[in-house]
Amino acid sequence: MGMNVQAAPLLGIQSRHSDFGGHGMPNYGPNDLLTEQQLADELRKSSATLARWRRTGTGPPWVRIGKSPMYRWSSVEEWLRQREGN
Repeated sequence: MGMNVQAAPLLGIQSRHSDFGGHGMPNYGPNDLLTEQQLADELRKSSATLARWRRTGTGPPWVRIGKSPMYRWSSVEEWLRQREGN
């Protein structure tokens, strides 16, 4: 299933990935879970920034699976939509 809103256009950036069907973003499904590093790569932020956002409650929603923070793609999309124009 494709994405309804792509993160890169919302952020005014293009993904660093070049192998996602030519549209600049990976084809994550809404229920796909991203690792901290995957999301950091997509947002062009560091893992330290994501960790700080988790501590301060300012980043996208996340869940802990074992010892690892994970991010549901649909939650990340919604978090990005809420920040449009800010």
